[in-house]
Amino acid sequence: MRWIVLAAGLVVGIVSGTVAEEKVPASKRVLKYCDPVCELQAQDMAFSLLLEAYRQNKAYRIQSTYEARLNAASAMSEAHGSLLIQSDSEGLKTLRAWVMELAEQERQLAMEELQRDVERLKIAYGCARRADEQQLGLAVPSKVDLPTAAQRLASFNIVAGGKFSGSGLKLMRPSSAQSILLDAAEPNIASEGIESCETH
Repeated sequence: MRWIVLAAGLVVGIVSGTVAEEKVPASKRVLKYCDPVCELQAQDMAFSLLLEAYRQNKAYRIQSTYEARLNAASAMSEAHGSLLIQSDSEGLKTLRAWVMELAEQERQLAMEELQRDVERLKIAYGCARRADEQQLGLAVPSKVDLPTAAQRLASFNIVAGGKFSGSGLKLMRPSSAQSILLDAAEPNIASEGIESCETH
């Protein structure tokens, strides 16, 4: 479950790039207490953000690996170890096309497996959420919404440590979340192998 920890760290490490709200004196604040229904729906929204950050980060890494494969295939030549096939021959062109096709198939399979993982996590969360509803004694409309979470992530920035300043302080360097996230289209997958709560 190491990737869950990484995804959690990713969400914690992402901060909004929007302007901070104007500070309101404590004496003028209206304190609103969240009841159990509100807490469960807030939990839904937090789960949505966490799961979407995991999905997009994994999709980014899958796409990066795919592009590296294509670049390596494009660079195949006599200078890069293809000593038995002339760089302008039909044989090398066929080999390059074959490697690119394998890279595409690898990418597709990885994206499908990622989507299965996402579906399994949604089901596991739904099972735990059902137990919470039973404890409350009422049905609570779910606020799990990955598309909305994706829109929020698109406006976020990542704050990472940069270079040291002249005074020895480490400068913080913000960058767009899109530098490590990719909102790739979800592939169609078969439901076989994805168990529901009712199977246990």
